[in-house]
Amino acid sequence: MLTWLRSVGLVLLLSGLAFCAGCGKPADAFQATDVTGADFGKEFKLTDHAGKMRSLSDFKGKAVVVFFGYLHCPDFCPGTLSQLAKVLDSLGEDGKRVQVLFVTVDPERDKLPLMAGYVTSFNASFLGMGATDAEVGAIAKDFHVLYERVNLCF
Repeated sequence: MLTWLRSVGLVLLLSGLAFCAGCGKPADAFQATDVTGADFGKEFKLTDHAGKMRSLSDFKGKAVVVFFGYLHCPDFCPGTLSQLAKVLDSLGEDGKRVQVLFVTVDPERDKLPLMAGYVTSFNASFLGMGATDAEVGAIAKDFHVLYERVNLCF
């Protein structure tokens, strides 16, 4: 009886080890998409947080990170902007060759002076960008960005 229990225990232990071997998620390999010559996100005209009209071509020669978000975003937007700031810091002098543009999808509430304080608190070079609802919608569509304003009633 003791031998049988040991055998069953050994089989269960080996089964458990085999099962757990598949539990660990393998590290995801980095997969980049080459957007050179892409037929989207070609140009825009937006007002930066200092009130200056800007277009994508104003940043020629720089790597431009266009991030769509809103100031009242509780976690994703500040988390992403924090990560972008860390990346720029880690690049040292090369970080000056990157321009982060925070495009609000809530221009009704995200006024330019508020955006100025918000985005520059992550990195002084970040620019908050605004436009009308219709203009932001057209730019988001051109960049293949989907967003939706939801009014929650409790």
